[in-house]
Amino acid sequence: MPTLSISGLYKSFPHGFLGRRDVLHSISLRVQEGSVVGFIGMNGAGKSTLINLIMGFCCPDRGTILIENRPPSDPSSRANIGYLPEQPYLYENLTGNELIRFAGYNLKLDRKPTVDRGQLLLERLALDHAGDSLLRTYSKGMKQRLGLVLALLGDPDLYILDEPMSGLDPLGRQMVKELILEEKRRGKTIVFSSHILTDVRQLCDRLEIIRQGRIIFSGSVQQFTGESKDLEKRFIELHTD
Repeated sequence: MPTLSISGLYKSFPHGFLGRRDVLHSISLRVQEGSVVGFIGMNGAGKSTLINLIMGFCCPDRGTILIENRPPSDPSSRANIGYLPEQPYLYENLTGNELIRFAGYNLKLDRKPTVDRGQLLLERLALDHAGDSLLRTYSKGMKQRLGLVLALLGDPDLYILDEPMSGLDPLGRQMVKELILEEKRRGKTIVFSSHILTDVRQLCDRLEIIRQGRIIFSGSVQQFTGESKDLEKRFIELHTD
C-alpha cells in the first residue's frame, strides 16, 4: 500500500468578480514507502497548493487524497507526518530550545527525549550555538533549519517539506540534503517541492514534474533525462516547447 495516494485531484480559487482560477488539474500520483519524491516545477506551478491539500489546509474541488489510507480530513492522518512549510512562522519571543520543548509538548512527547533529540538535531544542523537565543535574532536560513528540526522532532515516518532549501546558504543546503538522505536510509518517506535541480538529482528516487497545475512527467531522474543525462537542459526544454 502506498504511503500517499492521490487520484483525480482538482483545485481552483476565487478570481475576480464571481470567477475562479484553476490551479491544479487531474493530479494523480502514488508515493511508495521509503522513497524520496520531488514535486518539481517553476514558481507558481501549483507545488505548494498540492502540499497544502495533502496537509488538509484546504479542500479539493474534486478528487481524493489518502495518507496511509486516511483522508486529510481525518486529523489522525497527520499524526505521523513531519511538515516544513515554505516559510516557517515561529514564535520570535521564544528561544530555539523553548520552541523545541513547546513543540514536544504538543506532540505529547516526554520532556527528556524531546530535549535530547532536539539537541541532537540542533547539532546536526549547526544550530546548537543558538539554542538559547531568541528566534527574532535568527537569520532566515537559521529559521529554515530550525523549522526542519521541528519537522523531525517526533521522528515521523513521512516528511512533507515545502521548498526545504529556501533561503539556505551552500553549507546549509548541504546539511539539509545529508539529513534527508540519512532519513531515507532509515526507511523514512520524504516528499519535497523544489525548483533547484541540483538538489533534485542528488535526492529524488522519483519526480512529479508540475507545469501550470498538471503533472507532465512522472518517473525517475534517469527516465526523465534519457540519454542526454542533462537534467537542467531537459527541464528547460519541457517548459519552452
